[in-house]
Amino acid sequence: MQSVVKSPGAQISAGVSLLEKCWQRFLGFLFPPETDTWLAVLRIGLGLHVIVYALFLRSDWHYLFASSGKGLVGREVGEAIASFDSPVIPRLGWLVAIGRNFNFSEEAVLSVTWVCLLSAGCFLLLGLLSRPAAILAWFVHLCAAESGGLFAYGADSLMTTALFYLMLSPLPDRYSFDHWIAKTKPKNPLALGFWRRVLQVHLCFIYFIGGLAKCLGNGWWDGSNL
Repeated sequence: MQSVVKSPGAQISAGVSLLEKCWQRFLGFLFPPETDTWLAVLRIGLGLHVIVYALFLRSDWHYLFASSGKGLVGREVGEAIASFDSPVIPRLGWLVAIGRNFNFSEEAVLSVTWVCLLSAGCFLLLGLLSRPAAILAWFVHLCAAESGGLFAYGADSLMTTALFYLMLSPLPDRYSFDHWIAKTKPKNPLALGFWRRVLQVHLCFIYFIGGLAKCLGNGWWDGSNL
C-alpha cells in the first residue's frame, strides 16, 4: 500500500483550518451569550454587602480611620504600608487633604465618606444610578481598605475586585430602577458573557494562587502550629 503524502499547500491549508477552529473556540469561550440575570445578582449582592459593611463599621469608623493620636492605630500606618505597593493607590488621606483645602475637618471628611459609602450601597441595591453608584462604592471602599490595611483581610480584596468589575460591566440590568425609568434596550448578550467570563477567570486565578500558597507554606503543613 502506498502512503498518501499531502502536498505543502494542503498541509498549510489544514494548519490554517486548525488555527481558525481554535480561534473560534477561544472566542466562544471568551464571549458566551448570557442574560443580565447574573449582573443583577451581583449588583444586589454587592449593594447589600456595602450596606452591611458601612453599618457594621459605623460606630468605629472614626476610631479606625482617624489620624495618629485620635484613632486606634492611626491611619498613617496603613497608608504607609499601601504606599509601598504603589504611591497612586487611593487612600482616605487624599480625601482628608482635599477637605482641608476647603476648611473641612478630618472628622467631617470621614463622616461624609461614610455617608457616601452607605448611599452608594443603597443605590446599588435599588439599581438607581447604577454605574455612578458602583464607581463611588469602589473608590470609597478601596480608600478605606487601603487606609485600614492592618485590619483588612481577603474579603475586603474580593469586595474591591467585585465592585471594580461591576462598574465596568454593561449596567443597568433589566431588574434595576434605571431600566424601568429610562426604558433602556437589552444589552448585548456577548458583552454580558464577556464580563462574566473575565470575572470567573479572575476568581479562578485568585483561588488557585491562594491554594498554591497554602500548599507551599510551611505554616500550613507544620503540625505543631495546629
